[in-house]
Amino acid sequence: MMPGGRAFALILAAAMIALAGCGGSSSSTRNKSQPTAPPTTSTPTQTSAQAPGAPATSNKAGYGSTEAAWNGAHTPDNNFPAGTAYDTDPSVPQVEGHAGARYTQVRRESGRIVEYVYHFPDAPLAAAKRGVFSSQLPADANEAGFSPKATCGVIVVASATLSRELNGKVPNPGKVRVVFNSGPEENAYNPRALSAAALSPAGSQSAAETEC
Repeated sequence: MMPGGRAFALILAAAMIALAGCGGSSSSTRNKSQPTAPPTTSTPTQTSAQAPGAPATSNKAGYGSTEAAWNGAHTPDNNFPAGTAYDTDPSVPQVEGHAGARYTQVRRESGRIVEYVYHFPDAPLAAAKRGVFSSQLPADANEAGFSPKATCGVIVVASATLSRELNGKVPNPGKVRVVFNSGPEENAYNPRALSAAALSPAGSQSAAETEC
């Protein structure tokens, strides 16, 4: 090859190497300057319809509730006469060979629930009271009197809410009689192992005047 040809070839090779180096540098620069997306975090979605910070509410309908609210919260037990028992519960005593129900002997008056027996697993008196007040009665209900007897324990409960809602439907609507019982037949009284609470209008009677 002529000397001029070798020189030309060397220049051409040098130019190609320079171009390759620039391309790699540019690619590297682009790769280094490419912004990195920040990692995403999952935010929990609130599925409850209740507004944040709102007081907790219960869907349980108890004494004094409307029939619509009661029927929306409880399931009829077809092992009993229609409309008298709700919420089958194997944890409470059996009745005539079949599972018991959480609510029996339900009675209505002018579209309101005004009487029933509430059954629950054995509990001492203090726990049984808390259970009845928290799940069966309005928030403003308070104990107006208590009288232990040979075969039951009787509480009279006062509630301004019930006085308003049951006005004209039962006598002395703001007072409720709660009778606690124990035993397989729920006709005894053991304050260490209660299993039933019968709720009904108290009328004008005090706890001491109320019979089991």
